[in-house]
Formats: sequence, C-alpha cells, structure tokens
Amino acid sequence: MIDLGAGCGAMSLGLVATTTIPLVITAIDRDAAALQIAAASVRDLAARRGLATTITTRVDDANGARLAEADLVVMGTLLNELAEPARIALVERALAAVGPDGAVILIEPALRETSRSLHAVRDAILTRGKGFVFAPCTRRSAPCPALADPTDWCHDDRAVTLPPRTAELARLTHLRDGGLKFSYLVLRHDSRGLADEPNAWRVVGDLWAQKGKVEVPACSEAGRVPLRLLRRHRSAANREVERAERGDVIVVDAPATAERVEIEAATTVVRRDPAKPI
Repeated sequence: MIDLGAGCGAMSLGLVATTTIPLVITAIDRDAAALQIAAASVRDLAARRGLATTITTRVDDANGARLAEADLVVMGTLLNELAEPARIALVERALAAVGPDGAVILIEPALRETSRSLHAVRDAILTRGKGFVFAPCTRRSAPCPALADPTDWCHDDRAVTLPPRTAELARLTHLRDGGLKFSYLVLRHDSRGLADEPNAWRVVGDLWAQKGKVEVPACSEAGRVPLRLLRRHRSAANREVERAERGDVIVVDAPATAERVEIEAATTVVRRDPAKPI
C-alpha cells in the first residue's frame, strides 16, 4: 500500500484497524515530523491488533514522488491542495502504479467545492479511459449528474461514537460529534462495481418524509432523481426504501422517468450498506 500525502497516517491507521491481512505500507509526505507520528502510530496499533505490518516513510512531494508497484494507493484530503490539472495527473499516476486487481482510494472533505472537484476528477478519469469507478457510484458513466447544478454535490455521512477525549474536544470546539462526513472515490482497472444490477441506485441524500409519501434522492445510470413511495402503496416488498440512509445502494425493480422512480405496492426494493459485508 502507498499512502500518498500520508500526513500523520490517518488512512494507514484506518486500514490497520479494519483488515486482517499483513500490510507493507509506504507513507509519503513532505512533512518529516508528521511521518514520524504516522510510523509510530501505525506500529503501535498493528502491535495491539497482532497484525503483521511494515511501514516505511519517505519525505517527498506527492506531485513528483516515484510510485512503486502497489496493490492499493490511498490519498486522504490531498487532492484539494492541488490545482485541477495536477489532481488528474496524480490520480492517473496512482492508477498506473496499481496492478490489474488493485485500487486507488480518494477521500476528500464533504464540502461543496472539494466534493465537486472530486466529481470532476471522476469524470476526467472515465472520459480519458484511465479507469473505472468501483465506489460509491452505481453510475459507471460520465458526466456526474451532481455537476449539472452548481449548488449540488455528493458526500457520505457515517454515524460514529467518538472516544471520550475526542468527544470532549468536539464539545469544547462545538464540532459535530454524531457523524463523519466525507466524499470518496474508489477507482479500479476493471469494470466491477458495487452492484451489477442496472436498476441499482446510490442514495445521495436524506429521506424526505411528507404527508402521504416519502422520497429518497438517488443516482444511477438513469440520472439523479427521487425514489418516491406513496404511503398507501406501502408493502412488505418495498418497505426497505423507508430505511434508506445516505450512501446505501438500493435495487428497485421499477422504471425511471425524467422526474422520479415511482414505487408501487408490488415493487421490490432491496437495500444494501456498502460499508458492511454482503
């Protein structure tokens, strides 16, 4: 794994915390002091988990750093520090470094401008034929529908219980402590995706409950439209739409129009959380 623009190692620590396979990590950043923190933290967490992990640090600029062959390249909140041409060039270099079964993971702040910039990188990679989107989109093509409206963007929001010290810091600084917001993109060389069904939708907003109906904003190859369920059409087959949360994938056996997907009583709805094993 290459952690590009590693800083204090948040991306590497996330992998150490969630995997059970041995890791060989190369952390690259121009801040030597931050890399020292990253190396010590990764080694400590790996030891606590009993996970075989080797981490090597290199002081270098991400824009010009040589990237050896890797299974995985990760970049956490790095692209927003670069100009647009440099972002695209860096992602292309990262894709060139990973093998046929490898991946590039990009995470950016969930702000409008940083998220829209990530959507633009997505479109550029697809348009140039440099890679395919594995996640979070079920839409495999360009353009990203969110870019059609200058006020629109996609991001995830994951519930989290903060450790006591971090929770106290969030309280004192008046930061939100109930969720982690971020925008992300996973790119691969093959065309596999989160869902193979053509009627798979990614939930891109919060469920909107109104009198007599609920609507879920969603995006797919058919575009970015709401999935609508009238309360009188509730059934055991479609109730999962009312449990939908931002970031979920929903498979709906109903056609889409330019305005919406109308969920009827007989419509089958299957909901998946991509962050959990199938």
